[in-house]
Amino acid sequence: MMRRVISLFQNIHHNQQGAAAIMFALFLNAAVIASALCLDKGRSLLARSEMTNAASAGSLAAGRKAGNEWLAKTFFKANLESGYQGITYNDSDIVVTINEAENTVSVTPLNFRLPVIIPFATASAGSSANMLISSRSTASMPESNVVPISVMLLYDTSSSMAAQDPVPCPVMGQGVCTKLEAVKEATNWLINNLENSPIESSIAGVLWSDTVTASMPYSDDFAQATAFFENGLQPSPSNSTNALSALEESEALLNQSPQERRLVMLMVDGNLDTVAGNSTIPTDNPPDYAGVPLSDAHRAVAWKCYEIKQAYPKTLSLWTVAYGPEAATPMNLDTLKYCATNQDQYFKATTGVEFYVALNRMNSQAGSLALTQ
Repeated sequence: MMRRVISLFQNIHHNQQGAAAIMFALFLNAAVIASALCLDKGRSLLARSEMTNAASAGSLAAGRKAGNEWLAKTFFKANLESGYQGITYNDSDIVVTINEAENTVSVTPLNFRLPVIIPFATASAGSSANMLISSRSTASMPESNVVPISVMLLYDTSSSMAAQDPVPCPVMGQGVCTKLEAVKEATNWLINNLENSPIESSIAGVLWSDTVTASMPYSDDFAQATAFFENGLQPSPSNSTNALSALEESEALLNQSPQERRLVMLMVDGNLDTVAGNSTIPTDNPPDYAGVPLSDAHRAVAWKCYEIKQAYPKTLSLWTVAYGPEAATPMNLDTLKYCATNQDQYFKATTGVEFYVALNRMNSQAGSLALTQ
């Protein structure tokens, strides 16, 4: 009798071990699927951004030529080739709609295909290996509705920008990048888009850490702009972050902008902890600031942002990016939120991919500004 009782308890013990193994396997599968879903979601957002940007280029090009369908598709394909980052489509998937009553032309990339990581987890109905993604962009006609755009990039190059980015390079998706290399790759993508856009544009740049290290006035020579950022985006020996110096330099360049519509991006990697020794720092916060209490350096940056926005109340769009953990202090974040023209133009980027998305959205906004009289 005693042997039977002991045997019963041994069987229960073994069964519990088996159940634990089964539960672990189930949870492991669920974790893998959840990770794949997150990665596919991120890839689909990037793909949709690329599609929207290409659709904007196509609709603007067609709008300038009274709704030329061939031109719309040509500009779309020039900005997003089939196969780029795995996105595939046929010519018939680019739908061009001309609305003469509303005087608009729309470009709709419809059901573009993007391979998924785990097909059975994320595939669309009717497709075992692809997500189906669509987007849309509409532009006004005729050509007179399109106004030129100027873009200025203010990049922090302090020594912490030499740190490795937590994900692969943002545009090609291959290899390991430092944060500066990720910024350089995304910037090359932006310059290429500006060069191939139907919108007349120019670009300027300011590179800085504890002080301004390089500055490029507005130019429509995009090869020169590429060389400026390619050569200038190198880590500074200093780890100090003097954003005030960059904003003061941008203030001088903005006055020389050849275009009335101005987009500016301020990217900060570290704590806004430095101001020039001869800077006059206000004791009060700027109007409408409602964040955490500010240090002198942060208050000086906030005031300079306020002055720049006041100088161009209807023609300037100021974007800000806090890139990486060093920039993500409450005081930094509240200062950058205040500097941005609105909350949609403030980004907290933890990876190069997220920084690339911020540039992509700013580039898309260029099209909207170009159609705003």
